[in-house]
Amino acid sequence: MILRVSKVSLFGTTRSVALTPGLNVIDGVTTTGKTSFMRLLRVVLGSNYDGIVPEFQRVTHVGAEMRIGAQDVSIVRRLAQSETATVEIAAGDFAASVPAMRPDAKRPLTYGQWLTEALGLPVLRVPTAPSKPAESATQPVSIADYIRYCRLTQKEIVADVLGSSTWFKDYKRRVVFGIYFGSYDEQIAVLQEQLRTTESALRNLKRGTDAFDTFLDGTILANRAVLNARLQAAQQRLVELAAERSAARAEQDKIPEAQRLRDQVAQFDQLLSDLSEQHTRELTSATEMGELAGQLRAQSARLTKAVVSSAHFVDFEFRVCPRCGQGVHPDRGAGGDCCMLCLQPASAQVTREDLLVEQIRVEAQIDETDELRAFHEDAGASIVSEMQRHRAGRAIAAAQLDEATRTFLSDRAEALTRMAAEQADLTSTVARYVEYLTLFEKADKARGRIDVLEAELGDIEQQLAIAEQRDQQSERRIDLFEEEFKAVVERLRLPQFAEAAEPRAAINRADYTPIVNGRRIEGHSGGMCVLINVAYMVALHRTALDQGLPVPGLLMIDGINQNLGKNEYDTTRYELIWQELIRLHDEYAEQLQIIVATNDTPGFVRERNFVRLTLSEDDRLVPASPPR
Repeated sequence: MILRVSKVSLFGTTRSVALTPGLNVIDGVTTTGKTSFMRLLRVVLGSNYDGIVPEFQRVTHVGAEMRIGAQDVSIVRRLAQSETATVEIAAGDFAASVPAMRPDAKRPLTYGQWLTEALGLPVLRVPTAPSKPAESATQPVSIADYIRYCRLTQKEIVADVLGSSTWFKDYKRRVVFGIYFGSYDEQIAVLQEQLRTTESALRNLKRGTDAFDTFLDGTILANRAVLNARLQAAQQRLVELAAERSAARAEQDKIPEAQRLRDQVAQFDQLLSDLSEQHTRELTSATEMGELAGQLRAQSARLTKAVVSSAHFVDFEFRVCPRCGQGVHPDRGAGGDCCMLCLQPASAQVTREDLLVEQIRVEAQIDETDELRAFHEDAGASIVSEMQRHRAGRAIAAAQLDEATRTFLSDRAEALTRMAAEQADLTSTVARYVEYLTLFEKADKARGRIDVLEAELGDIEQQLAIAEQRDQQSERRIDLFEEEFKAVVERLRLPQFAEAAEPRAAINRADYTPIVNGRRIEGHSGGMCVLINVAYMVALHRTALDQGLPVPGLLMIDGINQNLGKNEYDTTRYELIWQELIRLHDEYAEQLQIIVATNDTPGFVRERNFVRLTLSEDDRLVPASPPR
């Protein structure tokens, strides 16, 4: 997979570095910023930002233009040590603002995850304790873990292989090696996660069933057959008790005297209901007659006023107004047949005699209405007396019924009390037995689930064993890598001990680290470690390119001349390293970008125009003056 950085820009300064396919050299004297630039490259590729050096305080963001596969990508990352520092991405039609390394509530996709997917690498988690994958927590394989095979840092190049001396780094280094060479894939991580989940569920279920068995051990409840038998017996006895109590109630209803008294009480109730309705009707009628008499009396009073008015004001000539006391003009009302008081024409239709006749008729109606009202009130009072008499009769009959029933119940009181107590006790017992049997059912389901999980566990373990076996293709790739490593070791002319320890050069199949002259890398000097690490990385990338392995096509080397002496043979080997890098450039420039930081660039390298940036005390990576 092509991974090429075309340009790096430091926002807040004038510094911008253009890089090309193939070999790129960052040259400069010590402490001018070469290592800081190499560390910035790793930040651009998803590693954490640790502040680097104080002079970077003026650098707010780092920008990069890259080529990933067939796509051009532009990113701008804020230089902050927070894991959620924002990274802006523009890749074709895709544009996003994402956190650098750790997702937050609003941004679940991180820059590292996006870059991993863009490179076509699997996003997976691996157990933190590989010897106990089912019991340990998991951790993600990050983009920094994948990029580890794309860089040699100044610290690690003289000490170990890509951080192999640090356990937690080394474990994931070996996982990534397996992913690149095909001996470890996503299926293994998925199976390990399934194994961990299944074993955890099994432990929880077994603890629950063991606790249940311990709780019941030695009790009558430990025997489910006995429990079922007792439950059935209790339920049968409850049915029998219900029948006995029902029979007692039926027998009570069959007592002749009680039945006669019950009928008599019912008759009294019906009679009292009828009388109550009659009483209500009589009271309503009396009220209506009283209201009618009141209306008639009001009408009689109006007639009386009319008669009096007719007697006193007819032909009466007013001299003084009876209302306000003012004198009345002599000509008032003269010459016309009109009322002297209201000046309206006098009516000749209703006479005083007519009013008197009407008043006599109304008075007769009042007398008749009063008689009817008194009749209804007397009838209501009679009904009340009759109701009181019947209530007394009902009370006597009810008392006699209670006495008859009490006598019957007293004869059976002890038996009824015993049946009630037994019924309550049996109801509680049945509920308890049902609850116990429910626990048995839950335990049965748990044991059934245990059987299923144990079968699944065996299947997962079998699949995991098969998946973890290196296939022939993976072994062949590692063999080719080993052969390439041997060839590079010889081309670099690594020193060979007088005792000619074997193997001369090999790849340790246990942890995929190099062996030279029969020794692991930690058994060599610092200068020898530099040579071995360069040979290892050159051989790995050659093999990846030749075999189509998914290793990103980028190799970054810092500290390439560390611990190498100035003797003639050291100088020769240093030149051989550069010749090997130039050979990589000539063969794979379009597929592999090589970026090397050094303070001692050979002349033949400069002649090929591989130097992309030269730093000095006067022109450091971060310029002394901010841009205007």
